[in-house]
Amino acid sequence: MGSRGARRRLGFAFTEVLFAVMVLGIGFIMIAAMFPVTIRQTQNTMGDVIGANEAKAALAYMQTIASDANFPSTVPRLASGAPDPSKPAKLFSMTQAPYPPVTSTTQPALPGYFALRGNFVNPNNPRIAWLPVYRRGVHFKGANLVADPFAQVFVFAIQSRNRTQYYPWDQSQNYSDFNIPSDAQSNEVSTLEPRQLDVVVQYNATAVPPHGELTIPNAIARKWAAPGAYVIIASDPNTNPPLNVLGQSNGRVYQLGNPIDEPNGVWSLSVGSEMIRKNSNVAIPIAGDDNEIPTAKPATAYMIGRGYTNQFKAADGYSGPAQDIAVYTGYIQIPP
Repeated sequence: MGSRGARRRLGFAFTEVLFAVMVLGIGFIMIAAMFPVTIRQTQNTMGDVIGANEAKAALAYMQTIASDANFPSTVPRLASGAPDPSKPAKLFSMTQAPYPPVTSTTQPALPGYFALRGNFVNPNNPRIAWLPVYRRGVHFKGANLVADPFAQVFVFAIQSRNRTQYYPWDQSQNYSDFNIPSDAQSNEVSTLEPRQLDVVVQYNATAVPPHGELTIPNAIARKWAAPGAYVIIASDPNTNPPLNVLGQSNGRVYQLGNPIDEPNGVWSLSVGSEMIRKNSNVAIPIAGDDNEIPTAKPATAYMIGRGYTNQFKAADGYSGPAQDIAVYTGYIQIPP
């Protein structure tokens, strides 16, 4: 038999309840904090999958139209119109007509754009599209100068972020070509075209910590830029012996990080495209550092960036986040 003085405990003390509520509250806060991270991770994963599938389909489609006419050499041309074998191949956008710009006035508009147009937007998901830029070199075959048997294609996988989907008038800067519905005339559209711009890429060794910076000199082009936008160097005119040769940065891909001085077009680089200089001491010159593109000779590049604020007055500005999902590259064979 138990003691007559023993008492049965009928509940919890206030201090115990208080501690239990605190532990439960902390647990709920930690669980709630996981949801935004999980959603963001899921969106990134879906973007990677969608972008990879879009790029794979784009490369497969471009292989079906591969020909010398659709993918001509992008090596700069002499006054005679023939490719200059001393110059490296540049990158050209395939969403413009005519392309590519050449010094000769005798070369007609090429049909590659006309073979691709109408296929940039995913028919099953019109918020997703793909845009190609490419380069193709030349080589000597015996005494004859011929185009390479393959072309390197860079595919922008992009998503319309300032509208519900891409529309036909998104594919042209000449909006009078389309019968635009009146309800769309006051709204924003996207820029379904890699935009050409000049860029400067330099390593800031005096910053803490030191880092690479990409600068956009042109005031209008600065309005296209947004965090996450990809920039592909199309033509680098610099030579910095002994390591850097003409066009060495052609095809190099950078991704914009956070703005350093957005009004003046200065951007940090994302982690994946950050520069690593051989010597961070700015007082010691580096011979042949092939990462830098100086202010004196900016490089020509392509970027998608933001969508138009006003499709009828493109110079008025751009808005929204970058449309880029990712950039993929691959090679397509050009039949003889």
